[in-house]
Amino acid sequence: MLERKTLSVRGGLLSYLSDSVGGKGTLLFLHGWRSEAAVWQRAMQALAEEGFAVYALDLPGFGGSQNPSHAFSVRDYAETVLAFVEKLGLGGVILIGHSFGGRIAIVFAAEHAKHVSKLVLVDAAGIRLPSIHREIIGFFAKITKPLFSLSFMQGARQMLYKSLGADDYLATPDLTETFKLIINEDLQRLLPEISQETLLIWGEYDADTPISFATAMQKQIPHAELAIITDAKHFSFLDAPKKFIELLTNFLT
Repeated sequence: MLERKTLSVRGGLLSYLSDSVGGKGTLLFLHGWRSEAAVWQRAMQALAEEGFAVYALDLPGFGGSQNPSHAFSVRDYAETVLAFVEKLGLGGVILIGHSFGGRIAIVFAAEHAKHVSKLVLVDAAGIRLPSIHREIIGFFAKITKPLFSLSFMQGARQMLYKSLGADDYLATPDLTETFKLIINEDLQRLLPEISQETLLIWGEYDADTPISFATAMQKQIPHAELAIITDAKHFSFLDAPKKFIELLTNFLT
């Protein structure tokens, strides 16, 4: 049975879900931006029934966890995951990261390999957007700030950012500097350093982290296989939960 717990990690309170009974292995789930641990609940329950111990974090700034005390980089998030793993004595976890959580999983698997037995990247981020796209977002963020400070302009502001694919920037105002740090980091240099057996699970119609990201990761990660879920988008594990659980279970067993 999944339980909600809280742990003090690196000076902040970290909320998480867990069912630590299973003995087949330990799964650690990392959610995406603007999400939380509960998004993994269906998969966690299914894997717990298969005999795995399961954990899912509310990453700092999301869900029930405290905001980070300063602007976090991907590495800061990875160090938080490391502190969590060490504090609970979790050895050789099977790490599963979606989107932004995939960024963290890439850094963690590459730099703390002894703590990861297998890696699963689900519609993962980590390949930087083309520079022109990032420059457009930055340009509009600067020139529209005075105008959009007016309350009646908030709707127009949101429409503009959404059209640029940057509505995440607007939706987490307390994490603005963290968001800018994260999207500017290209993690491709770390992909060849991932030594673990890796499964890439991708939605066929993912527009946020397109399949081109998946094929690039598959080429650069030494022991990677790619599974595409048809008719699924960026949240492929929610769009097709049965297929996702089937793929994950087959990979683990």
